[in-house]
Amino acid sequence: MFSTAGRCGALLAVVALMLVATVTPVALGTRVTTTKSGMGVDGFAYPKGIIRLTVKSTEKWQYQPDGIILPAASELQVEAAKEGNKWTLHNGDCALTVTSASPQLSFQFSCQGKPLVKATASDNVEALPEVNFTFPAARTMYGLAEHAADLPLRGDAVYEMYNTDAFQYPINSTKALYGAIPFIMAYSAAATSGVLFLNPSETSVRINSEDAAPSCRWQPEVGVVDLFFLPGPTPAKVQRQHASLTGATVMPPYFSLGYHQCRWNYMNTKDCLSVDEGFDQHNMPYDVLWLDIEHTDKKKYFTWDKYTFPDPKVLTTALASKGRKLVTVKDPHVKREGGFAMHEEASKGGYYVKDANGNDYEGECWPGRSSWPDFLNTRTRNWYAEFFHDDRYPGGGRDIHTWVDMNEPSIFNGDKGTMFKNAMHTLDDGHTVSHGTIHNAYSFYSIQAVYKGMVEAGGAKATPERPFILTRSFFPGSQRYAAMWTGDNMARWDHLENSVPELLSLSISNFPFCGCDVGGFFFDTEEELFVRWMQAGAFMPFFRGHAHLDTKRREPWSYSPASQPIIRNALALRYALIPYLYTNFYHAHTKGNTIMRPLFFEFPEQEKLREVQNTYLFGRAILVQPVAQKGATEVTVPLPAGTLWYNYFTGEMATGGTYTMPVDLNTIPMFLRGGHVVPMKLRLRRSTYAARLDPFTLFVALNAQGNSYGDLYCDDGTTFEYAKGSFVHRTFSFSESTLTSSSFTTDTPASNGVFAVANAVERVVVYGYSGKVSKVVLTTAHNAIDMATELDFEQVGATVIVRQPKVLVAADWFIAFENE
Repeated sequence: MFSTAGRCGALLAVVALMLVATVTPVALGTRVTTTKSGMGVDGFAYPKGIIRLTVKSTEKWQYQPDGIILPAASELQVEAAKEGNKWTLHNGDCALTVTSASPQLSFQFSCQGKPLVKATASDNVEALPEVNFTFPAARTMYGLAEHAADLPLRGDAVYEMYNTDAFQYPINSTKALYGAIPFIMAYSAAATSGVLFLNPSETSVRINSEDAAPSCRWQPEVGVVDLFFLPGPTPAKVQRQHASLTGATVMPPYFSLGYHQCRWNYMNTKDCLSVDEGFDQHNMPYDVLWLDIEHTDKKKYFTWDKYTFPDPKVLTTALASKGRKLVTVKDPHVKREGGFAMHEEASKGGYYVKDANGNDYEGECWPGRSSWPDFLNTRTRNWYAEFFHDDRYPGGGRDIHTWVDMNEPSIFNGDKGTMFKNAMHTLDDGHTVSHGTIHNAYSFYSIQAVYKGMVEAGGAKATPERPFILTRSFFPGSQRYAAMWTGDNMARWDHLENSVPELLSLSISNFPFCGCDVGGFFFDTEEELFVRWMQAGAFMPFFRGHAHLDTKRREPWSYSPASQPIIRNALALRYALIPYLYTNFYHAHTKGNTIMRPLFFEFPEQEKLREVQNTYLFGRAILVQPVAQKGATEVTVPLPAGTLWYNYFTGEMATGGTYTMPVDLNTIPMFLRGGHVVPMKLRLRRSTYAARLDPFTLFVALNAQGNSYGDLYCDDGTTFEYAKGSFVHRTFSFSESTLTSSSFTTDTPASNGVFAVANAVERVVVYGYSGKVSKVVLTTAHNAIDMATELDFEQVGATVIVRQPKVLVAADWFIAFENE
């Protein structure tokens, strides 16, 4: 660890780049035209062919959310048609044609001459900012997260987007939930494009069913028409373009990819330590213990109940001694109680949202009478961030992280369970704006303040560490700071089954770090359902068990002795996969990729996969279909064509098509994709920290040509040093019967060689090997001299297992397989 002020100042400068968006003004664009009705039409060019178009009044100020779009816009080339009232905006191979024919504006977005999006909007300053879209090159639309519904958007449905506290929400529903990403991906094998409509007011989107091409009607309640056209032409490129605008996922601290144990509520220090010890006694790994609202002093956040948690350091120290962490909930509402320092400061400093009369907005939430910080301005965010600092938060330190719940914001006596729309916010430039105008973005600014506070928590002389934050509510940009979960689901089979399409929709809407309450939040979880949910959770980016206070205790060992080994195996599999998952997060963070991938997303040329929503890719190399039916004895897995697939547990090979397999309670339908190498750690430990020095096993799944490729990314898992090149990144390639380890060469910045990895490779498993192996030889370099060592191996059919090569995973080497 570095402790000099200069070193930490440099690190804080790196971190500051992630927060600079808080003061980024709305970009200046190119004026296309001012219509006769007084509507200003402006165009903006962004990298990768993206074009932005805004339509708003030229006579009055209108709110547009700042800090969400990251890149600077550049000027567009605008070509006016000879006949007038028609303009074409060019950005690389893409063009947006704008036609003004009062009372309507029409837009057509095309790339390489192919029309991708057609849209119309009103040319009337008094009209609502409604837009009709048609996607002439597409067959299916996705997005409009978050909804407990199918992955594809269904015709004749109205999708609501108004962040709300959705109590015991139903599935197969398009009603509003906790977060909103106003984005659509329109897919076909021929062309895929996307549209982001950056308007945070209450919005409904009607999906049409009668049109030949997919079409929809967006109806925001107020605000500006602010459209981003994303050219694709593949789903993966649309995702990366989306990430280039609002930011890629946060780079998670390594521990946060382990299992999280939560309950409303663990009631005291003894209870917490008992749960922690229970995992060890039952040989089940976990990394994070969570505390819900009852740990506080009468629901006053940033406090502790002095009777049940008299010394928080006792708990954090005990967890830290095993490499584990604590998460405490910190909801945004503030209890209005005289003498409570947070409330006193907020009231005197003018940090609260105001009501229509200019007084502090008041409402009911967990503490009773409460008010809400006005996170829309930097001044309030800076003030709120201070409460996360170690010198202000009792028990604070590097081992306590943050859960932000109820930040829609949830208000028990509010309008639709949230803040009245006539409440008023104050912006940095002095403008005031109604809550109804900004509602869906409130949570974005709330977690921006949390992230800032946690990064600064150690003070100017401490090395900044990556925070872990979980948010329930979100808007585009939230993924830069936090993970999310799907809120208060139920312990029912249909909720387990629905969790996959819901998370897939979020994943391809640029929120990769997502998960659900494993086991279901409401109601007691029957044993088989809990086992299946733990197996499914192992393949979700965020993996947390959580339960309502009225449910029976359901720590993973709470079920029968027959189920405990199965649950342990699910946890062990998740922990084995964390090196692979962390590598995928690195690519998502640096390139804008995602983690959970629908089959159509990864195999866009195969349109028949576009309706598949319960089978998916976990990263690029693993296909999984969680069993979500009670009493299942058989499942049919759709395997994409043109690829070899290997049952992870047996090495059995399958080709593309429908694959039917028997299942029992132990079975997880999991397949390795031919052509990919998956690095894993197979030794069962109590936490990610305990496994940090463990050796790797490389699973090499060969394609039809006998080749395979994969990589492994490692850093300290804690700090931001990786952003300055302090990491190790290796590639593994198998071709011509040789497995080669070499340095990954295309990172920006490149590895600076400071960070070192001492882990060895203890096993190589090759699936799909052709021929009978007679010898396996490892070659390494020592003092510039190649050293050859013959290795022990075993071959069973097309599977070859090489044991104990005893070579560093971070070194250059190759292993040659010689046939008889």
